[in-house]
Amino acid sequence: MIFSFDSIIAEDLIVPWIYFLYIMPLISVSLYPGRTKEQKEEFAKAITEAAIEILKAKAEHIIVVYDEKSKENWYISGKRL
Repeated sequence: MIFSFDSIIAEDLIVPWIYFLYIMPLISVSLYPGRTKEQKEEFAKAITEAAIEILKAKAEHIIVVYDEKSKENWYISGKRL
């Protein structure tokens, strides 16, 4: 991802940076690869519903991002999982 004062560019998405000052929360979910598109969509909906209820955020202000990392990149107490 490339950051600039004019925009944030992520793959094919170009959004004015000021937009992110008003769009919150941004919820990042780290997980192993392998979930289906349907599973991720269902989980994103559940997270969105929880953020609406608990954080009193508007649905259109909630962003859920999946960060898939392979299992060999996960460690706890200095040991690979």
